Amino acid sequence: MTAETPVKQRGLGHYLLWWVAPITLLVLGLFAWSNHAHDGFHADDFHVIVNNRAIRSLANIPRFFTHPRAFSSEPEFADYKPLLLTTFALDASLSKNGDPVVYQLDTLVWFVLLVMAVYFLLKLVPDGGHTSALGAAALIALHPISAETVNYISQRGSIMGALSVCLTMAFWIVWPRRLPQKLGLNLDRVPQNWRQDQIRQHGAKWERQYKRFLRLPIPFYLIPLVPGLLSDPNCAVVVLLLAAYIWLYERKEGFARLIPMSAVCGVYWVGYTILSWVVSPLFRIPTLSYWISQPWVALRYCYWFFVPGALNADTGFGPVSWFWPPFALLGLAGVAGIVLAARRLASNREWRGVAFGLCWFLIALVPYALIPQRTVEANSRMFPAVIGLAFGVSQMVEILLRRFSRLPLPMPKKMAGYTVAGLLAVAIFGYLLIRTSQLNEIWQTEASLWLDVTDKAPSNVRGLLHYVNALIEDDDDATAMVYLQRAAPLADGDAVLQLLLAQDFDRLDKKAEAEVHFRKALQLAPDYSAANSLYGQWLLTQRKKEDAFRYATKGLEKNPNDLISRHTLMDIYAERSDWPTVTKLAKEAVKIEPDDPEGNREITVAQASIDHLQKAEEDSKASGTVDDFLRLSEIYFHNQRYEDCIRAARSALELHPNMGEAWANIAAAEHARGRDDRAIQALREVVRLRPDFTFAKIDLELLLEKKSDNPGGQ
Repeated sequence: MTAETPVKQRGLGHYLLWWVAPITLLVLGLFAWSNHAHDGFHADDFHVIVNNRAIRSLANIPRFFTHPRAFSSEPEFADYKPLLLTTFALDASLSKNGDPVVYQLDTLVWFVLLVMAVYFLLKLVPDGGHTSALGAAALIALHPISAETVNYISQRGSIMGALSVCLTMAFWIVWPRRLPQKLGLNLDRVPQNWRQDQIRQHGAKWERQYKRFLRLPIPFYLIPLVPGLLSDPNCAVVVLLLAAYIWLYERKEGFARLIPMSAVCGVYWVGYTILSWVVSPLFRIPTLSYWISQPWVALRYCYWFFVPGALNADTGFGPVSWFWPPFALLGLAGVAGIVLAARRLASNREWRGVAFGLCWFLIALVPYALIPQRTVEANSRMFPAVIGLAFGVSQMVEILLRRFSRLPLPMPKKMAGYTVAGLLAVAIFGYLLIRTSQLNEIWQTEASLWLDVTDKAPSNVRGLLHYVNALIEDDDDATAMVYLQRAAPLADGDAVLQLLLAQDFDRLDKKAEAEVHFRKALQLAPDYSAANSLYGQWLLTQRKKEDAFRYATKGLEKNPNDLISRHTLMDIYAERSDWPTVTKLAKEAVKIEPDDPEGNREITVAQASIDHLQKAEEDSKASGTVDDFLRLSEIYFHNQRYEDCIRAARSALELHPNMGEAWANIAAAEHARGRDDRAIQALREVVRLRPDFTFAKIDLELLLEKKSDNPGGQ
């Protein structure tokens, strides 16, 4: 079929197709997405957006292009998508108190642009036209699969990447052959005004310049491609999509035009893949298992396109271990069937558009299928692929309607057939609209989203744990414990899930269970920074300071931007009165997050303690009274400077040899240093000089008893 153009006789059909249908699509789209803006943050949104301090300052934007770890507050989830991160930073600058409304509206704008780009691209495809392009755009605009991606803010890159693919292909198709080969200026007209006079004088030169412009060897299609690569590197698959386009529509032209784009996309995608494995190697599914699972996953994506009622934000589907399980074999057979169908349809000129849609669907899944991810499947991965299915379905419907119109049937029967087709379309799009609106409602809160997940996938441990968190936030601890106990046996072998279990048990005041799962998380992933930092923080609350110090130090080593580890270490050093180290850690924390309350407070406390000590030292040097040395001795002791404490106390004794308080300070410092014999001598002096010091008598008795129980030790 050739590209459609408006006919000269503008009857009812033309009016319906060119005006009523687009306006109806706009109205339906507004209705379907009217409840989208107030959806909240979910899952990866928290470490990519909510807890990611890097996006809170526009000054960090240049850093996004050089530091992949800026992508997430957890370095294990580092990624290189600088332009996507830039949009989040812009949203953060416009959002009040991190309200998700701005983020959701921004994502919706990108989605609307994508729907428009889908229409214009498919209208450019040789077998496309207004009807099939509008049908495909309508499917994308109203399909629940779109809701699963649009509502998930951190997956905005899939939308931006798909937009880049559509625009890149459109540029590639149009430039330069679809452009007018000349400006068409009328150089023979007698000028009637200054504009026509300019055309008469310069028109020939303009025509020559325009022809030279058309012959420029400039790959203008790179203009939309580069931003796409910086938002979602998987949009490099556009090279393969254009190869399929050439195979179907431009075989005479050959594949030579693809060489520059292939070089750009190939080098970038390979570099991105290597970088991803270097900066974010943890928690990926084993390669062989992941590859074996992908054909079946492709069929599941196809199924959800045609049966969207089964959509689930997180199915919990796990990898297939071997080739011979039924799922693996069915997946291979299904993908082979799609390939054969596309090959067969490609040989029929009328059905090439359907073949192109099938090719698009499979090809768009290739980047995700090649590189193992942390989950076997994700709705955001199928989103760019279903654009091909939408085009294929709309092409097939148009072909069937065209064939029906050619049947030698009486007009009443034809009208009845068109009526049935119209009612069927209304029913389908009505269902899609309602289902999309329902999903928008489901995505509004964490509780509603994960309740839906657990209802559809009762054994999905990720869904169960996220729902437990939501129940705890809603103060429903009893129900949360029921779901938590369901989830615990299902989380073996996954460090992230073990960490979630530990946190949930701790929030429900189950300390023993919490520690078990903290340790399991670290056994599975010893270098997991979040597990080290959170376990260190938890140990400090249990007063296990040495262990807390060790794990917090390792957490900070693995993630220098981790404020949890810094806060733990600041508390430990503050208890040791190591104020210079506290100040150093606190200033680094404030540099990372200027509004960090703990960091700002510790800077103030540390400085006050340092100033207090300095003043006491200055007073002892200036006046040198007994009280000055005694006060200085006490301050040294609280700062764990025990030798200085003893020296200051002895300075006080030089001025007042019978001061029991000075001997008490010496006794405390000697005991803190582990020199109990000296502490006993000092306490005897305290008891001799100040018999009213009851505490000294008690301490002396305890140390003497300890010494008698252990005569060979200190």
